[in-house]
Order: sequence, then structure tokens, then C-alpha cells
Amino acid sequence: MRISVNMKKFLISQETTLLGPLQASTGGRINGTVNGDVKITGHLLISKTAQVRGEVYADDIEIYGQVYGNIVCTNKVVIHDKAYIKGNITALMIEIKEGAVIEGFIIKSVSPDAHIEQIPAAAESIEPEAVVAVAVAVELEKPADNDHVSVKWF
Repeated sequence: MRISVNMKKFLISQETTLLGPLQASTGGRINGTVNGDVKITGHLLISKTAQVRGEVYADDIEIYGQVYGNIVCTNKVVIHDKAYIKGNITALMIEIKEGAVIEGFIIKSVSPDAHIEQIPAAAESIEPEAVVAVAVAVELEKPADNDHVSVKWF
């Protein structure tokens, strides 16, 4: 009997801090801290204990943790409920779970060859039709019997 194991994945452990860029020609998982750009071919998982301070490029990305920088994905980004992103997101497809916080623009890429140059540096440079959505954290208060529902934006 032969067992086949795919060892072509990387792991940055929770106890690890990487200073500088991370580049890999295979998918992997970040549980620790990366202070630098991340460029991955394949699937990238940023766990709930992870923090990335830099640009993130990958084919597919799942985010549970924190990202401080722009994200460019050639396929699909999934942003889970406890994730925090401060930066713009460019992707072909995006899924945002309730509770996720995004401070930045979400831009639909029409090409699987997305590049960071496509992300605007400031809001003034955005073409209105390029913006798919801007996510804002909203807190709803439970209304009393005769009260109206109020929404807090900040």
C-alpha cells in the first residue's frame, strides 16, 4: 500500500514573525506575522491568529485574520466573519461573511491577470463603474417595542 502526501505547502507558525517579503510557488497557510509583501501561486489561508502588513497576491485567498495592505487575487477571495482588512481588494470573485470589517475599496477584476497597478491610490482616481461595493461595519441596536431601528455608522 502506498500513501501519497502533498508536502508542497508552506506554514508560517503562530510563533513566527517574518520580516521581509514572502514568495512561494505553492499554496500555504500563515498563522503568524508577516511584515512584507506576500506573493503566492495557489491557495493562501491567513488564519485568525495571523497578521500581514504588506501587499498580498495569490490565486485564491481565505482570510480569518488581519491584513494591513492591498489584496490582489486572480480568482476568489473569502473574507470570514472575524477578519479585518485595511486596504483595497481586487478579485475576480469575492465572498464576505457577516461580521468581517473592510476599510478600503472592493474592485472586481475582469481579468484573471490582476495587478496591483489596477488599485487606485486615492478615492478620486476611481471610475464609478469599477467599484463593486464598499463594506462598512454596522451595529444594529435591538429596538424597544415602540422605537425605530437605529443604525450606527461609526
